[in-house]
Amino acid sequence: MLSRVGSDSAADNLSTTWRARETARVELARLRVAEDASVEPAVLKALGISARAIGVERVGVWFFDAARENLASTLMLDHGELIRIPYVIRVADFGRYEQALRERRVVAADDVQKHALTADIVEHYFAPLDIRAALDAPIYRDGRVVGVVCHEHRGGPRAWTETDAAFAVSMAEVVASLFASAELASAESSLREHEAALHALERENALENVARGVAHDVNNMLAVVSMAVGVLRRHAGESERVIWAADRIEVATERASALCAQLLLYDGEGTRASG
Repeated sequence: MLSRVGSDSAADNLSTTWRARETARVELARLRVAEDASVEPAVLKALGISARAIGVERVGVWFFDAARENLASTLMLDHGELIRIPYVIRVADFGRYEQALRERRVVAADDVQKHALTADIVEHYFAPLDIRAALDAPIYRDGRVVGVVCHEHRGGPRAWTETDAAFAVSMAEVVASLFASAELASAESSLREHEAALHALERENALENVARGVAHDVNNMLAVVSMAVGVLRRHAGESERVIWAADRIEVATERASALCAQLLLYDGEGTRASG
């Protein structure tokens, strides 16, 4: 009877763990990048979900630099707290760990000090932080490993299960998707800004053409007015009113001509062109 009770209890625990993992997968699938293309809030939520689902104190996202000489932590949670200071590990210090990543393998080290793939990193990273077990899943981009999602356990060794590894792989896929979505959103935003700038330039060019066209037409009409003023003066005789009117018309014509000259130099922004 006791054996049956123990068996039922183990089955209940497995069922509870399975349900918790499936709930966590749904939460991860619902994560979206913010409208401003900021990926950090979504990734931090993903890290928190993964830490609870797998049951680790520390989880982080690491990426290789452009030269693939270093692996640096981009975002990391330690007991739910964001670690702002990045950690950097030289690829030259990886040992067999680097080969495992090249082969796109999940690294499940029950004891980082004894595991063949992590032993070389103990001195450079694990030991100072009292990390004894690690579950690392590679992040892919365009078929290439660009980083790692690291789940880290403190205190003593820990046996990772196949379901742990499978969840870690799902987590890495979600992280890759979030970063790709952020890059796409940023590219779309830049495209919209470029299109807006192009449309603004087209409007300015159209306005410039209209302004210059109007200036030419008005200049032509002013030329006719100037000739009429000359005729008026020749026939004014001694009439002061006619002479006064001719003077006023001539002054107005000169001012209008000056405005036309400014329109001819219009640069589309309401200012005079430099050249």
